[in-house]
Amino acid sequence: MVVRPETRPSNPYLSPRVQRSAAEVPFVLRTRDGAEAHRIGKAGLYRRIRIEAPIDAVFEYRGWSLGEAIFVNDVRAIWEASWWRLIPRFDFWLNAEGEMLPTTVRIRTYPWMLLRSFRIEIDNRVVYTEGPWPDDAAPPESV
Repeated sequence: MVVRPETRPSNPYLSPRVQRSAAEVPFVLRTRDGAEAHRIGKAGLYRRIRIEAPIDAVFEYRGWSLGEAIFVNDVRAIWEASWWRLIPRFDFWLNAEGEMLPTTVRIRTYPWMLLRSFRIEIDNRVVYTEGPWPDDAAPPESV
């Protein structure tokens, strides 16, 4: 469960994955309804995605080194240390002109440590998806 940043108690021992205050939430501009996004950068454990609707932002996933990070408009939105395996899901908030939007970035990897699938969800809507996802199975054909 994700808790709105402004309702979290101040705790100096919180994991670095948790955003601690509304001031630490990346600010983005709202554009229009719908979903429009395209990939502008790709490497083994790296993706850079330009989102033009429903917000105007550039998302960047970096899975290198001893941690994984999500950057939004070059501001670190969330970070988590990953010692033995990559983190499959990141939940955080975006400040869209005063409205807090729940945001999820999901990844799946191959055993040889390359991204297999990548998905961004904003306000509970899929904005960008790449690769196969188990929950995207095609409905059975009707006869």
